[in-house]
Amino acid sequence: MKLLTIRDVINLTTLSRSTIYKYIQDRNFPESLKIGPRRVVWKEHEILEWLTKLETLS
Repeated sequence: MKLLTIRDVINLTTLSRSTIYKYIQDRNFPESLKIGPRRVVWKEHEILEWLTKLETLS
């Protein structure tokens, strides 16, 4: 399982940081994992599944 930082997620999705956090606030984005006091990551496969789901909706 590969873990992605916010920078990785931005590069993979081509979304801005603020858009990603807006989707998180609206509960329309995969949940992050807190791995430290100021560090969160996402599971790569969940981000890829989310992107695939978006593609099928359009």
